[in-house]
Amino acid sequence: MSRHADTIPLPPDHYMQRSQQPLQVLVFLLPLVIAYEIGALMVAVPETGLQVSARSFLRDFLEWFGAAGYYLPGLAVIAVLVVWHAVRGDRWRFQPALYGVMAMESAVMAMPMFVLVLMAMGQPRAMGYSWQSEMVFSVGAGVYEEMVFRLITIAVAHFVFVDLMKVNERRGAFAAIFVSALLFGLYHHPGGDYSIIQFMLTKRFWFCFIAGGYLAVIYVLRGFGIVAASHAIYDILIVLTAHQLWPW
Repeated sequence: MSRHADTIPLPPDHYMQRSQQPLQVLVFLLPLVIAYEIGALMVAVPETGLQVSARSFLRDFLEWFGAAGYYLPGLAVIAVLVVWHAVRGDRWRFQPALYGVMAMESAVMAMPMFVLVLMAMGQPRAMGYSWQSEMVFSVGAGVYEEMVFRLITIAVAHFVFVDLMKVNERRGAFAAIFVSALLFGLYHHPGGDYSIIQFMLTKRFWFCFIAGGYLAVIYVLRGFGIVAASHAIYDILIVLTAHQLWPW
């Protein structure tokens, strides 16, 4: 799903290409979308009254254009991938073995962020909710935050820098990654008495900024499916650690 996926000089049946095909990304991520929507409805929202903020942003954005409905953000993810598949003209072929390899790659990609947060921030703290609700939020964050900050933000920023401002491709891609990382860092502002400037001086902002840059690079190189799953797995690892759910 990255803009650069089709420029990789690899045969179309190579794993690096197949794992970025919209239909394969859709099948790979569909369990996460369903798990979040059901989990939010049955567990997370009744307990916390909250939704993943990026999902709420998508819903509000769609409602601004006159499209309303509780499940619309999830349907939007599906619709974007289906339309992308149709535009590309790919075959309607499902590849079960592919999805397991994509899951393993995503787990590997999640580990640097997990190690970094342990080194930089220490023991993660729970959000104050049950581990079940936090697991649901983890899955939702992987899908919807990547939809907003990678799939949408990078596409828009790339269009502005490269197509409108005529910046060369490499610098435009770097600028789009930077914008994505910056907005992702600011998105994690905790609110309250913190000003934006104060927040930008904290370790939390800089970790989120670096993590946002890392995720943006994964997106550009490996596409939407891998980055969304990597993000979700990272968040799940944080919940497991914060709630001390490891068996050892």
